[in-house]
Amino acid sequence: MFTLHNFRRVLSTLLLSVTAVTLLLPTVSHAQTQPVTVTITEVWDLAGDMEGDVFPSPGDLYAVAIINGVRHDTFDNHFDFPGDIGTGYIFPWGPLFPDPAWVMTQEVSSSDGSVPVLIQIWDSDDNILDDDDDQADINPIAGSYTLVLNVDLTTGRWSGDINWPQNCVEGHDERDARVCFDISVLSETGDADEDGLLDSWEQNGFNADGDGTIDVNLPAFGANPRRKDVFVEVDCPSCRSESLGIVVGVTDDAAAEPVMAGRSYGECRDDPPHASTCMVANQARRKPGVPGSPDCDQPDDCDDPPHSAGQAKAVV
Repeated sequence: MFTLHNFRRVLSTLLLSVTAVTLLLPTVSHAQTQPVTVTITEVWDLAGDMEGDVFPSPGDLYAVAIINGVRHDTFDNHFDFPGDIGTGYIFPWGPLFPDPAWVMTQEVSSSDGSVPVLIQIWDSDDNILDDDDDQADINPIAGSYTLVLNVDLTTGRWSGDINWPQNCVEGHDERDARVCFDISVLSETGDADEDGLLDSWEQNGFNADGDGTIDVNLPAFGANPRRKDVFVEVDCPSCRSESLGIVVGVTDDAAAEPVMAGRSYGECRDDPPHASTCMVANQARRKPGVPGSPDCDQPDDCDDPPHSAGQAKAVV
């Protein structure tokens, strides 16, 4: 007979079962993540002792990045130099530019604030006499071959064995090598807007020679790592920032038609033997159908006040 007492017992059992199932369900995490991306821009084999003494050749180098404890490498895209008579390698060997670029990325929790990043350069050995890969020395600290950094997830700047903005290092123990790198905390490719300027350059500035000084302050020119930017350096005998105007047209390779155009003015500084060097920043705006830029090799081709002809070239 089903009584009120029995109903209460059944209801109590059901509640306990639901509670137990709830406790066993996995907790759904809503933690935000972001990429940390290491891009190796160039490497050097400085010692020349990685590939033997008979027919020496540059090391068959590749990179390793250990990002927050997770190992990545570029072995599948390592350099491969034959050690044969007559190859004519000039020592020291470098700079060597990976093509495609060596890019290694890892998603990390944004709440961590900062993450450890270790960078290594290795020489691939696949001959019968020596099939053990050798680690090159890229750390300026004696006795340590691995570059150990700590990367701030907000600014993308690093500290540790070297401090930002230095981004080129070399070792001095054995199997010495030099490496230049950059680190992005914005994209998996290291170049979020695919304009050819690495995220870290647009976020923090461009260090051309890898030392401890920013050489081109791209953020001051309005660089944005999430918007395509164009930067042009103009060297001319006599030009002034207030009279220097350049129209830049950016074409779509597929359509061969202008897809962006804009006008910007820059700053000039003394730069012998030229009277001045002018940095012109163009924040391109999308304007379908706008004619491309004129050929400014001759002053009369430009629609700005006449100034001495100069040579325009991309910064990077």
